[in-house]
Order: sequence, then structure tokens, then C-alpha cells
Amino acid sequence: AAALRPHEEAAGQLLKKLPPNSPLERVARQTEVAYWAATGRLADAETAFAALKRDYPDNLQVLRLEMQLLTAKDPKEAPAKIEAVLQDYMKNFPQEIGARLMWAEWLIRTGRESQAVAYLEDPANFPGGGNDPRVNGLRVVAYSRLGDREKTQEAAQLLPPDPVAEALKIRLAATSVEDMQKQIREEMTRSEGNAVLTYMNAN
Repeated sequence: AAALRPHEEAAGQLLKKLPPNSPLERVARQTEVAYWAATGRLADAETAFAALKRDYPDNLQVLRLEMQLLTAKDPKEAPAKIEAVLQDYMKNFPQEIGARLMWAEWLIRTGRESQAVAYLEDPANFPGGGNDPRVNGLRVVAYSRLGDREKTQEAAQLLPPDPVAEALKIRLAATSVEDMQKQIREEMTRSEGNAVLTYMNAN
């Protein structure tokens, strides 16, 4: 630790020279918090984070960092505290759709897929949910974990075209291995160079 101190002090001096209340400064301070936590100095991490949160109370990356800190400090108590933090954030910043997405993600991560689905499907939470790939991506995960193939496929069809999404759609739509390979070959003719589909076709 003593050997690192000069470097840490130098980094701290550089941080002070960054433009205040700027994305660059915020990211640098997030990195500082993560560094203290990673090196086992949670008290320093919490002190730095408290100042960071005061300056950027509505930033979603800062919110996610807080969730990580809570987990690092006390994994057993973290879930309840994280839920409280998320609910408090959504109450204070109701216009922030990113926090609602994080809440749905949290419900899925904690095994409450049915609640996540109900939350994601509620137009009061996501008025344009059918057109938001972030919402549909979470719907795919939630319905898949619930074992609802039809709803999973329905949500997957709304995802924007990309190699992974197309591969997922094919897997969900196929009724047999032969059918899947046929669909892959057809899609490959339209998506030359799609490595994901090429891999699926070979397996």
C-alpha cells in the first residue's frame, strides 16, 4: 500500500484539475470509488462516493455504482438496501426511464420474473415499450425464464436486426433442427458475414 501511495496522490491531484461537473470528471471520480473498493478500502470508497452522489444525484451510472458498493460492503443486506435505493431514485426522478429499466432488470435478477413482466408490460411505466429495444430485451429475458416460448418469441421479433437477435429469433421460431438449419441458411443469404449464424449452421 505504501508503494502505491505516491501514485494515488498523483491521481488525486490530476482529478482535481478536471473540469467540475463534467462527464470526464464524473467518470474519473467513479473510477476512483471503484479503485478504493477494489483495493479493500471501503471506508474511502464510501466517503468518495458520498461526495460523488451529492454532485451527480440523478446520474444512472452513479446509481449503478451505489448498487455495486452496497453489494461489496454486505452481500446479505445488499438486496434490501438496493431495492430501497432504486425506489428512492424513482421517486425523486420519476421522468428517468433508465431507472425503471434498472428496476425491471433487478426484479429479473432476484427471481421475480412475473413481477418484471407485469412491470414491463404496463404502459404507465413504458408508454412506448413496444418500440424500445431495451424494454423488449428485458421482456425476452423475463419470458424466457418463465418458460413462455410464445411471449419470448413475440418480444424477440421486436428487437432491432443484429446478428445475435436474428440468431435468437431463429432458435425460437424453429420447430426442429432441420427447420432451424433451413432458416439459418436463408438468413445467411441476406446477412453475409454473420458469424453468429455461421456458427449456428455448423453446430
